Amino acid sequence: MFIRFAAGAVLALALCQSAGAHDLGACAWSKLPAADRERVVAAYQANPRAGGEVLRPLDPKVQAGAAACAQRHDIPTLWVQLAVGAEALQASAAGKLQALKRLDRTALDAAWSQAPDDTRDCLRTAATKSFRIPNPPACRDEKASALWILQRLGIRTPAAEPEAASWALLYYAAKGHTDYAEALFAHLEAEPKGARS
Repeated sequence: MFIRFAAGAVLALALCQSAGAHDLGACAWSKLPAADRERVVAAYQANPRAGGEVLRPLDPKVQAGAAACAQRHDIPTLWVQLAVGAEALQASAAGKLQALKRLDRTALDAAWSQAPDDTRDCLRTAATKSFRIPNPPACRDEKASALWILQRLGIRTPAAEPEAASWALLYYAAKGHTDYAEALFAHLEAEPKGARS
């Protein structure tokens, strides 16, 4: 069942982008109490690897929020975890980039929208592995793709501005997770509620 959904994700991704994202991950993230969100963001900003440890105990709240947002209870747990983790990481990275480079999320998302398809495919590479997407779009040049998006933001190179570059690339890796999560959610919506139970 999972393979069938993952195999359709690349097509669903294109459809989701053309129709507009469903933002289920953002909705579920927003349903966490503000104090919980603040703790998670602070943990990610202190150490991106440790942020997940703070988010993990909140999973019952996260899953309940996703079910309420989608009005269904059969969304795979992993998809919700990855989607909400991506939202948390984007919020954390955006906060850092606002402080470092005065870049807000509007500017970050505009650069993503303007990026060539191949650049976005490369920045989504981590997401295709997390969601186990079979036969994902190929990344032709990962370094060139990273450099394109960084320079679009006014970040010269990773060597010249390592902290800003690191947070920007984390933001877009998380953005890639959001894209695939929303594509999978959109694909799931075609199924009757409870069909996977």
